[in-house]
Amino acid sequence: MSERSYTLVTDSTCDLTAEFLSEINVPAIPLGFTIDGKVYKDFDPDMPLERFYSLLRQGLRATTSQITVSQYIEGFTPYLEKGDVIYLAFSSGLSGSYSSACVAAKELSERFPDRTLYIIDTHAASLGEGLLVWRAAMKRDEGLSIHELKDWVEKNWQTFCHLVTVDDLKALRAGGRISAASEIIGTFFDIKPMIYLNLEGKLIPDGKVRGRKRALNRLIAQAKEDIVNPREQILTLCQGDCIEDAEYVRKRLIEEVGVIDVRIGYAGPVIGAHTGPGVIAIFFTGNNRR
Repeated sequence: MSERSYTLVTDSTCDLTAEFLSEINVPAIPLGFTIDGKVYKDFDPDMPLERFYSLLRQGLRATTSQITVSQYIEGFTPYLEKGDVIYLAFSSGLSGSYSSACVAAKELSERFPDRTLYIIDTHAASLGEGLLVWRAAMKRDEGLSIHELKDWVEKNWQTFCHLVTVDDLKALRAGGRISAASEIIGTFFDIKPMIYLNLEGKLIPDGKVRGRKRALNRLIAQAKEDIVNPREQILTLCQGDCIEDAEYVRKRLIEEVGVIDVRIGYAGPVIGAHTGPGVIAIFFTGNNRR
């Protein structure tokens, strides 16, 4: 008896482009954000990423909204009508979307009692979530059943490491992560926070360095220490409208760490609203998710 068909679904905070998601056949449910008095959803052509970051640099603040239960029901229903569904969700440590997805799944189980709907907390964000989704899509294409893919994700998500540095302290202060005094002092002394995502999927401070180049070099050094089998890996890197810094990190990761390649993408609006312009984050599989 052949396995039933299923759809692998994620959300827009994976920060993979709409084109790439279409290429790997993974639909994404969009989160929302508000900027300049208008409400948008990720992938909105009326708010290209270059414009979004330009508005942030002009001093506008963006706010974000999670996916609601009704939006999940609307998003999952077409795929449940065709088969089973496995959903890889934005970290529950950063958003309430995962909880909403679980509520939606309970309601949908009554409408589709013969379908399987797995909701999995990736404990990941941005292109760290995207890297996990991409690898999961590869496993799906290798022929894993929905149950086997669920087991693979739950066994391996802990190995997807997230290392981050931010350049603009305004976003961290607006999000309540640092005080106004810390922003002023940090900006004056050119302090750059180092951050990682822990096993609970929460952002954790990991010290501070003085100067942008030192922060980027710290990311590279930490990745070199934590990565496993670098010559077998393609890494992902998200950047907040700072492509020259991203290319610098990419070049050194390839030359000094020995990875196959580093795929660079934007930190999308929902992520960028909280990190600000200038964020750089690298994602890979390693042995020190912490």
